[in-house]
Amino acid sequence: MAPRLPLPTSSAVPVLSLLPTSHTPFKLVYASHGRWPLLPDAEQSSARSPTPLRISVLDSSFNPPHLAHLSLAQHGDYDAHLLALTIGNPDKGRLEQSAVAVRVEMMRALALDLQRRAGEPGGKKGWANVAVAVMEAPTFTSKSRILREELDALAREQTGRDDASVRLTFPVGWDTVIRIFAPRYYQPPNPDLASSMHDLFGTDDSSVTCARRGDISRSEESEFLAGPEVQKWARQGKVELFDLPDEARAISSTAIRAAVQEDRWDDVARSIPVKGIVDIVRRDRLYRQ
Repeated sequence: MAPRLPLPTSSAVPVLSLLPTSHTPFKLVYASHGRWPLLPDAEQSSARSPTPLRISVLDSSFNPPHLAHLSLAQHGDYDAHLLALTIGNPDKGRLEQSAVAVRVEMMRALALDLQRRAGEPGGKKGWANVAVAVMEAPTFTSKSRILREELDALAREQTGRDDASVRLTFPVGWDTVIRIFAPRYYQPPNPDLASSMHDLFGTDDSSVTCARRGDISRSEESEFLAGPEVQKWARQGKVELFDLPDEARAISSTAIRAAVQEDRWDDVARSIPVKGIVDIVRRDRLYRQ
């Protein structure tokens, strides 16, 4: 089922409304306007609304959101953006409700900053068309399937057109793209790696853009792209690599959490260029233990 209207455009979302359920593995908890994912100025007739809507889905743990997340969200040219928090991770377990609440608050702050940047010189219109969601899906194949079902339904509801649909691109880091193609996540009784990639890139028509890491050589990149399950999709433009800005490339959540523990707030502010997020970290004394 698609999220019911009206969309949650307030910056205050009750904590109990954040968690998805077994019946609804996806929950939209913030949208920049009531007709997301359509463009903010789309006419009620939806005559100018593109289909498929091109949506960038930044799925991360956001612990905390930082400059690299912002740079990933800004990469490319899309009709809409979605910041997604997956609460169930096969490697890290399931997030508690209190952790989900503070992550979502920081994600909203990031979304508001992205909206602000849309109006600055060099900003892109699609940055202002942003939403925040919480979901429970163990693999990118399941994320893509759930999001296609939910967002296709929402696009049809918003436009009134039966042919409305979305096309998803997931901007990710190097470690994440390696996990996407790691066979260990596709063991019986689940579908195997080849079938899962066909579902992700073929059936769902989704794609992945991966930010390069400074410590990964071009020969390592080439070896990865030439892999048996990667090569096919890379040739079709479903897997692409790009460069983050130099100032964002070396930033990590682990380093930021260490800086907080050591009270190196100038370093924290350089890594998190959104004051609202830094304020939340200070207010809740995050990462102090």
